[in-house]
Amino acid sequence: MNIHYHNIGNVSYRVSSRSKRVNIKLQPFKGVIVSYPPYLSVEQAESVVLKNTPWIKDKLRLMKEREAQYSVDAYYEWKSLDHYYKLRPSDINSCNVIIKDDETLIQYPENLGLKDPVVSEYISTFFEKHLRVSAKKYLPVRLKFLSENAGIRFNKLRINKARTRWGSCSSSNNINLSIYLMLLPTHLADYVILHELAHVKEKNHSRSFWLHLENICPNSRRLDKELNKLKLYIP
Repeated sequence: MNIHYHNIGNVSYRVSSRSKRVNIKLQPFKGVIVSYPPYLSVEQAESVVLKNTPWIKDKLRLMKEREAQYSVDAYYEWKSLDHYYKLRPSDINSCNVIIKDDETLIQYPENLGLKDPVVSEYISTFFEKHLRVSAKKYLPVRLKFLSENAGIRFNKLRINKARTRWGSCSSSNNINLSIYLMLLPTHLADYVILHELAHVKEKNHSRSFWLHLENICPNSRRLDKELNKLKLYIP
């Protein structure tokens, strides 16, 4: 259900069995998304939104600035570590995907545009599912190769869909990698994996950690800066 407010625009309300409370999330090109548990009514969820209007307005301002940095035109194209994607408007009534070998064409109704909630949700859902399949094939093999080459043994690999963190290493030496790592250039994806492997030995970012990382990944500081400066559009 979508409700429009004069001061914050459209808000999308969704019932979620996984939610234990009202959650307000802002996503670039998607707007304000509110999820709430089944035992609450939409009116109760709406009251939480109204109470948090000042916070939402502030976050919307920051999100608009981010959208400007990652603005996407109608003919956007991007490449993952093992696939090529094209986004194209078309004279069709609903979104459509054509996959041929290692290339995917995503078509959407030109009369709706990329900011339409239905179009945005379709592209995001497809992209996430497709990346997850690719990540499960690529990341375990690449992690195994780099860990053996560096002489570092880890416990388990867990693949998630985190958008704000490329990877992490737990206290029990489990390596967590995001499916969106697939969107990075190969040398930066390798850097993230080696960075987390270095945390198997050093659980902080001390001088000792960086010396160890440099030993298994030359020019690690330069790569870290390159990664932090990267502007990447994630549907």
